[in-house]
Parts: sequence; structure tokens; C-alpha cells
Amino acid sequence: SGPTRVAFVGGGAMARAHLRALRRLGPITRVFGVYDADPGTAQEFAGLAVSRAFQSLDAMLATVRPEVVHVCTTAGNHFEPARMALETGAHLYVEKPFVEQTPEAVELLALAAEKHRLVCCGHQLLADQGVVEFPALLLAQLVAGLADQPLADLLGDRGVIPGAVGWE
Repeated sequence: SGPTRVAFVGGGAMARAHLRALRRLGPITRVFGVYDADPGTAQEFAGLAVSRAFQSLDAMLATVRPEVVHVCTTAGNHFEPARMALETGAHLYVEKPFVEQTPEAVELLALAAEKHRLVCCGHQLLADQGVVEFPALLLAQLVAGLADQPLADLLGDRGVIPGAVGWE
């Protein structure tokens, strides 16, 4: 019981965006630990998160025992902290790109399945032209009398509404 135990690996700009999103959830989550390769960054972010900075990832994972770990390190440095977090039984939210190599992705997903953990890779598409236009395009299709058609039938072979700008 109590708030979901969250930990962060990486304390830069993306971690701050994640923290803002967590705060919108209210008291159901709490950041219990922060690790960053740069101790100053870890300390600063821990202050923002009203949390504790750790000098090693191992120490943070062992002490905090997080339920969810946000991996917000720089690109190319996601695999090892993600693997370590899964090994301790945490669910993952990994910033993009998920990992650099397909075998790394396969290994992480297999480990997550073995541990019965969830893995989410974040991709911010709110400003993507297709994402911006999709609600209006879908509404237009529904207004045109296609409301009884399954969404899959409304979408073309490539999973997009035929003729949608920005989706080709």
C-alpha cells in the first residue's frame, strides 16, 4: 500500500519532464531515489523530486526497491540500467530510443516477460503532424456516416486514414 515507489536513472531535461507528468498524478506516486552518472545532476534532480540521490545505480536499486524505474539517461545508455532495474523486479519506462541494438531489445523484453514486468518506451508525438491531425480526421470519418465501421476498416493497409496529410 502507499504511493507507487518510483526511481529515476538520469536527472536531466527528460527526467524533469517525467517528474512533471508524475506530479500531475497526485499522491499515488512518489520518487524514492535518483541516480545519475554526474553526482551534481543527481543531487539537483533529487532536490526537485524531494528525494534522495544515490552514488551508484546498484545502491539505489537495492535501497529503494522501486516498483517503476524511469530510465532517462542520454541515448545509447539505456540498456544496462534498464536490465539492472528489471533484474530487481521493477517495471520500466525507458526514454527513446529504447536501446541501440535489436539483441538488446530482445534481451530486455525477454527478461521483462520472465519477471512479469511491463516495459514502456516513451515517444513524445504530441507535435507530430499526423498525431495532431488524427482526431479531426477520425471525427470527419465518423461524421461521414462511417461510425459503425471498425477503426481497422477505416484505416488503410498501412494503418492510416487514406489521404491523411502527414501520415504518408
